[in-house]
Amino acid sequence: MKLKLIFATVMVATVLALPSVSDAAPPAPRDSVLLTGAPASSDAGIIDYLNATSGPNGENPTGRVDFGGEGSFLHSSGPVTCLAVSGNRAVLNFLTKTGIFSGGILTVLIIDDHPDSFTPAPTFRAPTDCSPIGFDVFGPRILHSGDITVVDANAPTTRDQCRNGGWAQFGFANQGLCIAFVNRN
Repeated sequence: MKLKLIFATVMVATVLALPSVSDAAPPAPRDSVLLTGAPASSDAGIIDYLNATSGPNGENPTGRVDFGGEGSFLHSSGPVTCLAVSGNRAVLNFLTKTGIFSGGILTVLIIDDHPDSFTPAPTFRAPTDCSPIGFDVFGPRILHSGDITVVDANAPTTRDQCRNGGWAQFGFANQGLCIAFVNRN
């Protein structure tokens, strides 16, 4: 009997010493730009694919862009080389692997609004230069179908920022994870 009591005590102490699920560090929020409802059409072409993510300060950008439609003269696609998000606006660069701009950097300004728009511009900038576009070569393309969602994942600093759906704008899966992030930081 005494051995069972010692074993039970050790097991309870072990379980209590383990970190709980709520103690697990929530994932760091990420900036993102995502196209749903592809292909999306605009007044001057289509977007076949758009998915870009980075850390809240542009670190570790990943993703891919595919503009213009397969077989189109202006078709351009390639990997994302930088992403900068501010509110509902994003600037991203991608290294074009196809089309007339093949081998160059295409910079795109994306605005998540009603309606969404994007402004592509071939640039001679460094792949990691995601500063705002200083010129408007082609003008904004207004989406007629599809939806572009821009998430600005600047980290929340108060629990109130996580409430009433605020957690979603920071890229968290739910309010609890957002509040846990604030509590730990």
